[in-house]
Amino acid sequence: MVKINMREFSHNIAQYIERARRGEKIVLIKRRKPVVDIMPHNECPEKPGWKRKIDKICARGETFARTVVKMRQEERS
Repeated sequence: MVKINMREFSHNIAQYIERARRGEKIVLIKRRKPVVDIMPHNECPEKPGWKRKIDKICARGETFARTVVKMRQEERS
């Protein structure tokens, strides 16, 4: 989720629409208060947005759990 003011949105509208299309939630703020949420279009109104399938993002590197285990082992030695 990204929070932006109205001016920033109006200057870079294409960029923020593309980000919303890819699944990111955009919150427009006016005078430090949220006014509008921009989210991807929901083709199936019977199915709420939080139940829609979202493409997974593959992260590179080791898992968080392995990193924690390594750090704990280093602390003990």
